[in-house]
Amino acid sequence: MPTKNICIFGDSIAYGEWTHHLGWADQLQNTLQQKTLESKFTLYYFLYNLSIPGNTTEDVLKRFQIEAEAREPHIIIFAVGTNDSSCREKQNMPLVPSEVEGRVSPDRFRENVRMLIDKAKHRTHMIVWIGLTGVDEARTTPFETTYFSNERIGTYDAIIKEICAEYHVPHLDLLAMLQPQDLEDGLHPNKQGHDKLFHAVLDFLVEKQVI
Repeated sequence: MPTKNICIFGDSIAYGEWTHHLGWADQLQNTLQQKTLESKFTLYYFLYNLSIPGNTTEDVLKRFQIEAEAREPHIIIFAVGTNDSSCREKQNMPLVPSEVEGRVSPDRFRENVRMLIDKAKHRTHMIVWIGLTGVDEARTTPFETTYFSNERIGTYDAIIKEICAEYHVPHLDLLAMLQPQDLEDGLHPNKQGHDKLFHAVLDFLVEKQVI
């Protein structure tokens, strides 16, 4: 019988950290389970949310092969990159965080995105990249001991978009979707934010005939 195994490789936003309600990936899983029930089990959807808070593309690369091999995905969704763009607070830090080198440099990030897509293409032809979301800089510069800025996030998201176009991988642009009131702590979405992301992701996957 037709089966679709879906793997999401992401960070804390895809994981659903710090929300009192279901994150966008959890809502997607519930929707796909409902579709399975409605099909009277003639089509099976299995969604595996393999997102880990704090992950960068470097971290996902380290674990991608073994986790993908164990689940044999038909669809691979990447939702990572925000942490790559961040920078750690340092002594004598410039007033403009965007001038500080990120956790993963843009050049290295570009290489990582290519490597992830290349590895995914060995597993499936159906790959999607969920774009990065903006932050409320009043609360994320700094966020604990880390700086997240919309300028840097936009730069890294543009790299993802460029490489996805090169590889013909669908990219969902979410950069301007969330407003400060949609964020629990300036970085992670609250219920309202996750609801917005869920509907955007679901519509995108349907439009691209992924599900």
